[in-house]
Amino acid sequence: MPTMRWGVRWSVARGFTLIELLVVIAIIAVLVGLLLPAVQKVREAANRMKCQNNLKQLVLASHNYNDSYGTLPPSGFQNPDWGGGGSWTGQGGWVYDKGSFHLYVLPYMEQENLFMQVARFDLGTPRVDTITRAIYHDINGNLVANVGDGVLPKRLPYHRCPSDASKPNSITSNYVGNGGIVDYGGSWASCGYDPFSPAYCDGSKIGHNWTCYGPENGMFRYVDNPSSPPLRFASATDGTSNTILLGEDLIDKHTYLNDNSDPSGGRGCWTMDSGFQLHVAQIPINYPIVSSDVNPNFCTPDPKTNVYNLPTAAGYKSNHSGGVNFGLLDGSVRFVSQQINQITLIRLCVRNDNEPVELP
Repeated sequence: MPTMRWGVRWSVARGFTLIELLVVIAIIAVLVGLLLPAVQKVREAANRMKCQNNLKQLVLASHNYNDSYGTLPPSGFQNPDWGGGGSWTGQGGWVYDKGSFHLYVLPYMEQENLFMQVARFDLGTPRVDTITRAIYHDINGNLVANVGDGVLPKRLPYHRCPSDASKPNSITSNYVGNGGIVDYGGSWASCGYDPFSPAYCDGSKIGHNWTCYGPENGMFRYVDNPSSPPLRFASATDGTSNTILLGEDLIDKHTYLNDNSDPSGGRGCWTMDSGFQLHVAQIPINYPIVSSDVNPNFCTPDPKTNVYNLPTAAGYKSNHSGGVNFGLLDGSVRFVSQQINQITLIRLCVRNDNEPVELP
């Protein structure tokens, strides 16, 4: 009888070889590489939409202010012109600082309580530095020991564009006013480099009806004496759908925005001279300015790209790919390519040159 032999066959699992493992890792890396740009594009699209919504709300707030007072809000208000004792005391005294655009639209941005808290520091009284007093007093009117404990500063969510990650704790705003065209060559913040004002400021030399040398021709103005009241909608004789009201800038690439971005200073977007610094249309969109974090030095080493050189730094800028968001006077918000013809941009920003032009 034949003998039965039982055998056991052991199955041994074979592991990945090193080459196979490297191939799998390489495939995953390629897939991640393909996915990340798509994720970044989606994130930036969401950021741009949020930024456009912020602009939309601020434009509508300006409309509501106009409905209440018959004018646009002032870009910055001094009452009267430059004065004060020159000291930064808790009671005020720097200048007669009555605040910026961002203060006056508070009631129309669901922030009426904050507006009333600031207004109690003699907002309607001449020769009082209201903003400094609001920084150094609490809601009960008591002096505070530290900046940050007073009614101001306040950081509000709609002040910042989420695409601008610079200075995340800043109390300054990315949203700035259309100042038309202004020659900043004589400003304290001028480094002697200005290729754009000579080219565009005298429109008659190139066949157009505008000039830098006269009354403001944008949609906002500083109110510092009775002869320069806030502008009305009717001031935009080129039409509300053909005139820019607000645009974007980057906090770390404009001296007024950058210098007031530190929360320890307290003034930020609330002060009359930095809260709504007027921007100009003769500078190309997204003209390259070096961040103040990279080069904080005044006018050096290169004035062309220095944050303190307003003739090149006072243009519209953003981190959106290829352009900037603008809010128009009619309430619409449009994304404008940085490739836009410079003459077209100027015509959109100058409210009264009798050269209306629609955005392409």
